[in-house]
Amino acid sequence: MKLDANIEMPAGSTDGLITATFKRSETGQATDVIIDGRNSELKRAALVTMRRLRDLPPLPAGFEGKRIRVNLLIGNMSDYGGYVRQLQVLRTQASSSNTQLAERLSPVQVALLRPH
Repeated sequence: MKLDANIEMPAGSTDGLITATFKRSETGQATDVIIDGRNSELKRAALVTMRRLRDLPPLPAGFEGKRIRVNLLIGNMSDYGGYVRQLQVLRTQASSSNTQLAERLSPVQVALLRPH
């Protein structure tokens, strides 16, 4: 929600997905921001967006100091059809990333309540 409230719209009708990685500072700001993308307008809009973020929620225990990666959907939100298409691309990428992550994790072991 904080991202949505702070999205910087790029000049013109540029829209698309862009990836940002960052660390959360002790004050809740995004620091050490790295923007990955080819379109300079989207990269600029993403950087402005990330710099606007304040009071990010604390990270779960054990994640302090880790880099956070987010995919930003940036563009003209009045173009609903374009928004829906970009959202579908974002969901497809998230599904693929989740599958890759799950493949790298150890199998889940369930503890028995009673021994055999």
